[in-house]
Order: sequence, then C-alpha cells, then structure tokens
Amino acid sequence: MTGDWNGTLSEGARNRLADMLDNAKCGWRQLANVITAISIPLQNDMISCSFQILSPTGSPGRYLLERLSERSFTLGFLLHCLKTMEHHDAVQYLTATNSQNLNKFLTLFL
Repeated sequence: MTGDWNGTLSEGARNRLADMLDNAKCGWRQLANVITAISIPLQNDMISCSFQILSPTGSPGRYLLERLSERSFTLGFLLHCLKTMEHHDAVQYLTATNSQNLNKFLTLFL
C-alpha cells in the first residue's frame, strides 16, 4: 500500500480527518511530534503548518496530511501514530472509513 492516499482515502474523508487534527489539544502538532519520535523530523513541516492558520481557508491538519502522503507514509503508519497519541475519534473514523485497505496493511504489518 503506497503513501499516496488519493486512491484509498476520499477527499471528504481527508477533509474530515484534517478537521479532527485542527485542534490544540490532540491535533496536528501532537501528530507531528509522534511521527518525529518514531521516524523523521518534521520541524520544517510544522512551521509551514503553523502558517496555514493565517489563511482564512488554511488547515494545518490538512497541510500535514498532504505532506505525509507526498512522503509516502502509509495509512497504516498514520493509524499507528494516531493510536500512539490516543486520538480515539480519528482512529475510529479512519478505521471505519478505510477498513478494507487498513486490514490488508495490518495483516502484513503484524
């Protein structure tokens, strides 16, 4: 399963997930910190995400999700990170929205 989520995660699902990540308590900053702790630093992406707040239509969560997709992060990895940061609503939503593709990944991952 590639990191390009366009074929596996609908535009509506990406928007909903981004909305869930656009919050201060359990959002895009925490996700970026988890990803940095697990794999690669995202400092430059975090700065760019912060600037998205200045735009009337900007979404830091959406921006981060786009960067992760471009870097070939899988949905399974995203799900793992969301579980690590205990974002239960996003985990439940992503699992329900994309269960067939995630089940294929998790079978290979586990």
